[in-house]
Amino acid sequence: MSVSTVLGEVEATGVALRLDGERIRIWFPEPQQRERLAGQIAFLRAHREEVTKFLLTRDEAAGARPPYFWGADRNGKARDYYGWRANIALEALCKIPAPEGLIVWLAEYSPFLYRRLTCDLPNKVSLAWNDRVPCEKFDVLCFDWVDTYRFAAELYGIRIERRTVHRNVNTVGNAAEKESS
Repeated sequence: MSVSTVLGEVEATGVALRLDGERIRIWFPEPQQRERLAGQIAFLRAHREEVTKFLLTRDEAAGARPPYFWGADRNGKARDYYGWRANIALEALCKIPAPEGLIVWLAEYSPFLYRRLTCDLPNKVSLAWNDRVPCEKFDVLCFDWVDTYRFAAELYGIRIERRTVHRNVNTVGNAAEKESS
């Protein structure tokens, strides 16, 4: 197996490798990928010098910024790093279990979170993409968007649980009153 083949396989899963001075930084979009890709990462670590040369060559070919080509989008067009990361963030948002009515509830009971999720963060992501901010800053915005949505979904879930418990307590209390009369 060649370093470029293994590196391509690893990066195709969303893992990003980059040079930071003498060090190779590895970023995993999902924690479970560490275990799933442990063998391939161990191979890359064992061939550290080759990986460094490969990344240097790739970075030099693209100028100051790595080429960040991450395969094709749904239409078969080449996807750049920003499109790829934004797509990962959107997929992560869709996987977060959120009860129906979350956004409507946020608009009424948490205007700050509502505005942050529906306006502020999407606009920041869009502007950062257009401005081609450093990739690390773009990742932070994407993570913030996903974390904010996760927090909002958890908050709304707690609200629904409390309402359900309250209804159940009232139902049990009403049944007990009926039995005693």
